[in-house]
Amino acid sequence: MKRQTAIKGGWCTWPERKYMRDFYNLARMGARCDAWRAFLDSKTVAILRRMKGAVLWFNRYEAFDKMICEFDCSADRLAAVLSKLMLPDRRHRPVFYRNDIYDARAWANIPLDCFVPVKDMRPRTQLDQMWQRDVLPANEVPLLSFGVKVPWTVSRDCFTLRHRIKRGKRFAVVTFSHKQLDPRFKNRRWCADGTFPRDMELGAVRAALWEKVERRCKQYLVTVKELPKT
Repeated sequence: MKRQTAIKGGWCTWPERKYMRDFYNLARMGARCDAWRAFLDSKTVAILRRMKGAVLWFNRYEAFDKMICEFDCSADRLAAVLSKLMLPDRRHRPVFYRNDIYDARAWANIPLDCFVPVKDMRPRTQLDQMWQRDVLPANEVPLLSFGVKVPWTVSRDCFTLRHRIKRGKRFAVVTFSHKQLDPRFKNRRWCADGTFPRDMELGAVRAALWEKVERRCKQYLVTVKELPKT
């Protein structure tokens, strides 16, 4: 049988940039796993477990970029505990913010390197969840997100009623705007809507929708502060 002629120069004469990119990604993933292993083996996790915290999300499609936990205690207590568990040079008191009117939890986002040393990663700049395709190229420190239930008092002028005629009837919607809202709402969070007779007075439409909003607000520990009368 005739032997096939070998490619001149051998098999390694065709450079493939994708391979080098994969090597970098593998090294970055290894560094992330090392950091999480150090955290999960630390006293921090043991203490948080005794506080009966629950893990809601971890490594669902985003390359170990974020762990989301929820606790059934006050925000003050959790903030004090977390502050004591941080590395001395990274210690601070976390601040919890509500970011949704229909979610009773407030959240504090803390980079992983506040609890354990992290190597070969950039400081965390984005406190939101990254897309999977961006995690390894950005190579920022993973994030821990802690949630607790916190009452929230907001002003009545944060709510806006909009209405229009749609198929011969009046369609109306109440939305909520606030600087603390999660960016995904684009500062216009839906609260309630409904369809009413075209000739129904706007005051009656507003009252009907506001009843729905108030009922749901109470369920999620939201108090609406009325504006002072002038």
